[in-house]
Amino acid sequence: MRRVIAALALFFACAATQAPGPNVTIVKAGPIGEVAKMAEANEIRVVFSEPMIVIGKIPKDLNPPWFHVSPAIKGGFRWSGTTTLIFTPDPKTPLPYATKYDVTIDASAKAISGHTLGKPYTFSFITPTIKLLSTHSYRKSDDDPASAVVIGMWFNQPVDRNVITQHLQLRTQQHDVMLPGLQPEAIARLQKVDPQAVPAFNAKIEKSKKAAESNGAPVLAFVTDDWDKKQWPVTPELVVLETKPGVQPDTNLQIYLDAQLANSGSNVSTRSDQTATVDLHPAFFVTKVSCNAGWASTARIAARPTLPVPHTTVLIKAPAIILPSSSSISRLP
Repeated sequence: MRRVIAALALFFACAATQAPGPNVTIVKAGPIGEVAKMAEANEIRVVFSEPMIVIGKIPKDLNPPWFHVSPAIKGGFRWSGTTTLIFTPDPKTPLPYATKYDVTIDASAKAISGHTLGKPYTFSFITPTIKLLSTHSYRKSDDDPASAVVIGMWFNQPVDRNVITQHLQLRTQQHDVMLPGLQPEAIARLQKVDPQAVPAFNAKIEKSKKAAESNGAPVLAFVTDDWDKKQWPVTPELVVLETKPGVQPDTNLQIYLDAQLANSGSNVSTRSDQTATVDLHPAFFVTKVSCNAGWASTARIAARPTLPVPHTTVLIKAPAIILPSSSSISRLP
């Protein structure tokens, strides 16, 4: 009996010795996925479930053989505490934009306890792809409301303008618009003074409505070097377009960039469409006239908002064109 018990004890002791212990695990690692800013890729961190180094003792090899990044990155390692490994890319060799990095921790990564990871652990991150951050625009001529539109586009990184235009479409975008109208008494007065004034006003209203309703119509434009560089200094992140003349006031333009946008074939594309709206100035309409009756009266005129000069004082020299304060008239081009 004693021999049986001894044999069983020896068997279980051997089994316990040969059975693998619990594996160390990775609690957290990053960055993962596309980072919004390059600063988010300043460190690669891996947090283990148990101590990987002896506290207070600097490891002989600061470059763990079980840590890999592809493509390779120049940099150095350090430990934060006993469980967090940090890899810092060399700041003298900045990471390129729109690049995918694969990080692998080998199964052989071993904790102080002797426990190993047991199987490889992998994660990936992507440095920022091309993103359109903001747009601004102005008319090339202040005297022509349908003159060419100059559009500035600012990106989150240096871009090749020829690449941008290969993935860009400029088109009209439908939007709501509030337009003025003529009161009956204003129509009666205008018909006496100038029979063509009311038809011209209505035609201008219809033109503004048509411009606001336009949706998806392509707008011809080209990359230009001719813009106000005091207003928009030259930077590698800026691309400037100029439209052909004829884009009417009250038109909204949509900038569309497709999901395949990338500076080169080796870069990661944006993988999603991007759009931005360019709001052009509305057509000029006077919305209110207030004045005192008289042969030479001074009138206060209020124009549609967003125009450079919303309020103007003018001298009216003929009593026949004085309108009630509730009326609206247009300044026709």
